[in-house]
Amino acid sequence: MIHKVQSYLTEQEERDLLRQPNRTKLQGKRDYAVLLLDLRTGCRISELCNLKVSNLKTEGKKIWLYVYGKGKRERRIPIKDSEIIEALQSYWKKANYSDDPNEPMFKTLGRKGLNDIRPLTWKAARWLLKKYTKLAKIDKNIHFHSLRHTFLTRTLRTSGDLPAVQALAGHRSIQSTQVYLHTDEERMERAIESLRH
Repeated sequence: MIHKVQSYLTEQEERDLLRQPNRTKLQGKRDYAVLLLDLRTGCRISELCNLKVSNLKTEGKKIWLYVYGKGKRERRIPIKDSEIIEALQSYWKKANYSDDPNEPMFKTLGRKGLNDIRPLTWKAARWLLKKYTKLAKIDKNIHFHSLRHTFLTRTLRTSGDLPAVQALAGHRSIQSTQVYLHTDEERMERAIESLRH
């Protein structure tokens, strides 16, 4: 039986996706922050929708995202990209967030575009990803797990540090992380071509 390989985004597709939200509007600011955070942290959709403002913590000069994953296991993800903080702050300002640390990091939008008190729902998150994938003309079956897959694959390729990526992913088993040991298609094709000469 042949198993289908999980889709993940190329760097160009990632850039195209992030260009789509209209960041002059509240929904666009939220959606951009959702996509950017997920692409830079590899959160599962359930983790993303359950984030609160208080999950982002400053410790000295470092910023960490505290995530509660499967089995309520906690993990910390370093936030090295200032663009994430800027995107979140821009969204929170436009949405008139209070100083309450228990506010959802991302909220579901009401019918009139006003922020609802409820956290972003899985359904709304899936809808926004589908919308922007289509606008970006990405011809792949992309889900939130694809964004997670993109982050973990790229991090593993760049660092080569399997245990560190395992910790970032929140995997109990190193075997789960080994799924992200891809060799991209072009390199494989070049390797096969070199055997023919």
